[in-house]
Amino acid sequence: MASNNGPDGRFRFLDLTKWTKFDKISAAGGLDASLIAGDIKVALLTTVFGLIVAIILQIFYNYIIAKVDSIVNDMEDASITLVDLLVDHKK
Repeated sequence: MASNNGPDGRFRFLDLTKWTKFDKISAAGGLDASLIAGDIKVALLTTVFGLIVAIILQIFYNYIIAKVDSIVNDMEDASITLVDLLVDHKK
C-alpha cells in the first residue's frame, strides 16, 4: 500500500492521485478489502477531524452570536430609556 506522506514527508489527507486505486481494483479482478482499507481509514480520519473542527467552530460561533445579541439588547434598552427621557422632558 502506498504511503500517505507527501514529497516533503508530511502527512496529507487528500491525494487526488489515489484515483489509481480503482485501476488496481479492476486489475485485481475483484474487490478485496485490503486494496481499499488504507484509503477508507484516511477518509474516516478526515471525516472525524472535519467534524471536530466544525463542532468547535460552531461553539465559538454561537458564543459570538450570543454576545452580539446581548450588545444589541443593551443598545435597544438604552435607546428606549433615551426616548423616555426626551418624552418626559418635553412635558
